[in-house]
This record gives sequence, structure tokens and C-alpha cells, in this order.
Amino acid sequence: MTQGMVELRGDRLIVNRSVVEEFLHLDPEDQRDLIFTQLDQRFPLSEWIFWAIFDVGGAWVPERPLHALYRRWRRGEEWRKRYHSDTWGSVRSGTREGYSFTPLVNTGMLELGQWGQEKFYRLSPRTQRLLEPPEDEGFRQFYLTPNFEVMAPAGMAPAMFFRIGELAELTACDRANTYKITEVTIEQALEKGWRRDDLLEFLRENSQIGLPENVEHTLRGWMGHHGDVEYHDVVLLTVHRAQIRKIESNRFIRPFLLHRFVPGMYGVDRTRVAELNILLSEHGFSPSGKVRKYPDDPQQVDARDRLLQMVSDARTRREDLIQKTHAADALPEVLCTVPGSGQPMRQKKRRREQLPPRRSPREVRELAEKAVSGDYNIEILYVTRDEKRKHLRIAPERVATNARGEQVLVGTDLAAEQRLSYQLAQIERMSLFKPRR
Repeated sequence: MTQGMVELRGDRLIVNRSVVEEFLHLDPEDQRDLIFTQLDQRFPLSEWIFWAIFDVGGAWVPERPLHALYRRWRRGEEWRKRYHSDTWGSVRSGTREGYSFTPLVNTGMLELGQWGQEKFYRLSPRTQRLLEPPEDEGFRQFYLTPNFEVMAPAGMAPAMFFRIGELAELTACDRANTYKITEVTIEQALEKGWRRDDLLEFLRENSQIGLPENVEHTLRGWMGHHGDVEYHDVVLLTVHRAQIRKIESNRFIRPFLLHRFVPGMYGVDRTRVAELNILLSEHGFSPSGKVRKYPDDPQQVDARDRLLQMVSDARTRREDLIQKTHAADALPEVLCTVPGSGQPMRQKKRRREQLPPRRSPREVRELAEKAVSGDYNIEILYVTRDEKRKHLRIAPERVATNARGEQVLVGTDLAAEQRLSYQLAQIERMSLFKPRR
């Protein structure tokens, strides 16, 4: 609650989703420093206590020697402060000092045991994980079964458990946590900001067996077309792609980035723009002096609207000659010569490879989405970075956006049996065909 992750509103506790998600994505060292700083405000030198118990192997430690050790630490800290402040008078009274480790027990950092008149303490599992983070058990994906159950192993990252908890209801907790996806949990997830495509992509990418067909069909029915179009009332901050990693790894600037739309485009608080400009200048960035406004000059807006209207009218009147030409590619050999002008030299006909028709970028995108949503494979002519053209047959999986903001088609090359991604802008020809059963 002191860190803002939970708030008391009226008679109920409210979880601040954005704060919890930000905390779970912090580095483990930052999480540990934040927790120990809050503990030191309640119980000074608490981290020293934890390391002292940890150094003895995590076994039970008697209270009396632990009290004596802590009393020496506190007195040494008092003498250090008095030395630096040049205050040599004793501020302590003649009464005997007494310290209680109850605050550490109440917060779940220590476990209390008692035998006879003596009390004993040892570290809780939570404190042991803070001092010595466990090794990664390798669990990065969960199991999504056709009966809408999610089986998440206990060794997964806490951030993954948090996101699953927003989509499904926890029904069992053991070596593998079990969740149940229902229509109510999906409606709650949409209210929390999840979008339809993001939700389906999260389940598809993080499930070891993919997204079952019946689950995807049912989820699409539950969600409908909720959130296909959204408005955002924010100030946008754009960064050159050469500076993306630098600005995202800066821990001083990162708190100002409220939302990451795509790499290099972020939403920031409009009331803190001046403060952010100063911070950017201090860390080697050069923010522009003016804020780009949309729409700009009213005269330019009117001129732009007229131009777009003229383009729209021209497009409606124009016959789509490219589509007619690409439907059956014309070859120079089909041209008829003028009678009596001489016989052309006969050339041996080359066997021309049957290629799919040429497509515009818009047609490539539409066909790719149709193939992903339907049961189709794709035949393409792909232009590589070194300008080579490859004739490929692909089993598509999804259309996504890579780290550079480019739309790519993720699929499996049927000939090489490799799962690769292909930039949509580099696809020159495309056609769909039904896979063989």
C-alpha cells in the first residue's frame, strides 16, 4: 500500500494494475532495494538481520544472541551519527534498551518459533528468495487446454502469472496453478484495457500447444469487435530508431513513459513535458524546440483536404489496369507483327515458371489476413535483402509487427520446414491455395 500498488477506497481494497505491472517488470535488484527501503522505515537495519540469519545457513537462531548483535549495530550507528554531527552528549536515558523483531514477523519476513522460554527466528521463503534469487527453472510457457483451462507451472515469472490472472480465474494452486477462462473473466479483461487481438496473440504465443481452434472461436464470439478502434488523449513522444534502446534502458526517463505504442513511440504526461525536456537534455538527448500540432495551419488543412478529395475522385474514376494486367501477365511474344515487314527471328520458347500474380501492398495484407483466419496456405515470390527473388510456399500463422515497427508474416516454409518471418513489403507476388489433406 505504501508503494501505491494497493489502495483503500471506502470499505474495499483496489489493485492499481499499472503500478503492479510496472513493479513486476522491474529488475530483481530494484525490487529488493525497494522492499528493504520500506522495511528500514519500520525497523532500522532490517537487512543486516536477514543477512546475519542467512549466513548461518537459514537455521533457527536464538533471540538473545540476535538481540545482542542488533544492539551493538544500533549503538555503532548512533556513534557514527554523533561523530559526523559533532554531538558528543549522550541522548540515551539510563533505561535498558529493548528491541522486538515483531514487525519483521508481522510482515512475513521472519518466522517465529518457541521452545520453553526461548524464542527462535529463521528466514521465511519469501526473504530467502529476496536474498538469493532462485535459478530460472526454464518455465516460460503455460498449457492452454481445449476445455478453457490454463495450467501454469510454479516456476514461471510473476509478471506472467499476473497477466494470466487478468484473463482467467484461479481454481487450484499446486505445483502447477490452474486457471479457468470464462465469459465473465474475458469481459473483466476487456474492461481492464485488453484488446481482442492482443489477448488472442498473448494466448497463442505463450501456450506450448498453441491456441486451440474451439477456444479461439469461442473467445472471438465473446469479445466481438470490442476495441478495434481506440482514441488516446496523450502527448506523443517519438524517438529516432537509433536512440530507442538508449531511452528505454534509462531508469531516470523510463518513469515518464506512460505507454509504449510501438518501439520509438510513447505516451507521456502533458503536465510534465517541461520536466521531461530538462531530463532528456541532461542524459544526452536533443528534444525539439517546438511541439508538432495536428491539425497544423488551417489553410494547409483545407488544401490537404481538397487534395485528398481530388485523389479519391480520381481513384473512383480510374480503371484498375494493374489488376487486369496482373490477372494474366502479357509477354512480348504475343504481339503480332505488321504483315510484310519481315519475319522475326524464331527463338526457342523458354519454359516459364508458373508464378502467382503480382499484388499491391494492400492486397498482400488482405490476402495474408484471409489466409491466417481461414484454412489456406500461401504461395509467394519474396524479395530478399540482397535483391534475390525466392519462390516459396508457406503455412501462415499470424501477421505481426517486429521490433522495427514493420509488418511481417510469420509462417513455416513447407519446403525447408523452418518457421520464419517475412516482411509484407518485400512480398511481390502472392496467391492462396488449399493444403493437401
